[in-house]
Amino acid sequence: MSVTIIAVGSPPGASPIGLVRISGGDAQALICSVVSLPNARGARSTRFTLGGIDLPCIVLWMPGPRSYTSEDVIELLLPGNPLLLARMVEDLIEHGLANGLAVGQAAPGEFTFRAWQAGRLSLAQAEAVMLLVHAQSEEDRAAARRAAQGALQQRTSAIADVLAQLLSLVEAGIDFVDEEGVVVLSAGECRRQLQAVQQACGDLMVGSSGVEAVDARPLVRLRGAPSAGKSTLFNALLGRTRAVTMDTPHTTRDELVEVLELPDGRVIRLADTPGTDHDPMPSSPSDLEVWCVATDTSPPLHVGACRIWTKGDLCAVDDDALVVCAIDGSGLDAVRHMIAESIRAQSGAAAAVAVSQRQRALLGRARSSMEQAQKCSETDSHDAALLYPEHVAAHLREALDRLGEVSGAITPDDVLGLVFSNFCIGK
Repeated sequence: MSVTIIAVGSPPGASPIGLVRISGGDAQALICSVVSLPNARGARSTRFTLGGIDLPCIVLWMPGPRSYTSEDVIELLLPGNPLLLARMVEDLIEHGLANGLAVGQAAPGEFTFRAWQAGRLSLAQAEAVMLLVHAQSEEDRAAARRAAQGALQQRTSAIADVLAQLLSLVEAGIDFVDEEGVVVLSAGECRRQLQAVQQACGDLMVGSSGVEAVDARPLVRLRGAPSAGKSTLFNALLGRTRAVTMDTPHTTRDELVEVLELPDGRVIRLADTPGTDHDPMPSSPSDLEVWCVATDTSPPLHVGACRIWTKGDLCAVDDDALVVCAIDGSGLDAVRHMIAESIRAQSGAAAAVAVSQRQRALLGRARSSMEQAQKCSETDSHDAALLYPEHVAAHLREALDRLGEVSGAITPDDVLGLVFSNFCIGK
C-alpha cells in the first residue's frame, strides 16, 4: 500500500488563502477527525481542528478513481500564512502516524507522478503541468495549457506516423534492392517527406524554449541597414538604455533581446539586431520583423510591408508608413500599436505549444537523425531507388525513438527522476 502524501499546494509566500493537498488510501481516515467531510464528492465549509489549531476551512473531497491522482484526494483551503500551513502539514503527518496510518510529506512532483503512474497523464502532459506552474505570461500559460491538453503528444505522434510509414516503405525497398526497375520508394519522394517532417519538428521546437519554463512570447525583430536607428528605437521603446548607440556603423554586433509590454497587455520579446544591407536568414524564426529605414535614405527592395521611417527629425517623407523619432518620442506609441496589431493578426497561425528543455533536446536529436536520413537518400536521379536504404532506415528508427521519448511512449527509468525532480513540492 502506498503512503498517503501531504503537502502545501499553494505558491510560496503569504496569500489570503492557502491550500493543503492530501492524496492516498488513508486520506479519509486521516482527515475525518480533523474536519467534517462532505457526504459525497464536493465541497463543504467547516473548521480545521487539530491540537491547538482551530481555523475556518473549506474542504474539497474527491474520492478516487475520479481524481487527479486516481487516489482519494482531499484539499483544504485555509488562511494562507506560510508558517501556519507548514505547521498544519507537520501536525497532520504526526496525527496520522500516531493513529497507525501510512502518511508522509510529498516529494517534488509526487502528486503529478502518481497521476502519470495511474495513466491519467502522459509524460508530456505531466511536464506541461510543470511548465504551467512556472509560466511567466499569458502566452506562456496558453502554450503550457495546450501541451497539458495533449497538443504536444498529438503533434509528435503525427510526425512519428509519417516517419513510421516512410520507414516501412524504405524497409520494403531493401528486399528489392537488387531488382532493376523496381522502385518501392523513390529517392525524391523520400527527401520530400523528410523535408516536411523536419519542418514540422522545427516548428514544434520554435514554440518555446528556456531552462524548464516556456517562453512562448512572440519574438519581434528590429531589422535594417547599419545606422538605421534600430538601437536608438530599441532603447526608446523599452524606456531605458539597453543597447549602445553611436554614429559609427555596425555598433551592434550581437542580437539583444528584452521583454516589452504592448498597449493591449500582450508581452513580447523585442530584439535589436546587427545592421545588414541584405536580407539574410535569421538564426531563428521570428514572429514579426519590423524594418527600420532612416528618413534620409531609400528603403532596400527586400523590405516588407511592416516598415517604419526612423530619424523623423532629419527630414519629411512622402509615404504612408509610420514615421518615428526616438529622440523626441514622436511616433513611439504608433509603433507599439502597430506591433500589437500585427501580432494579434497572426494569432490564427499555428499556436505555440510548451516544450521543456528535455523535450526540446530530444526534438533536436530527432531532427538531426532526419537530416542524416535525407543525406543518405541523395541520388543523381529524383525517380531512382535509394542507394543506401539500410542507412536511411537506421536513421529513421533513431528519430522515432527520440520522438517516443518526447511523448513518454519510450521512457528510460532515469528520465523519470530527472523530469519530476524539477517540480515544486505540492504539485
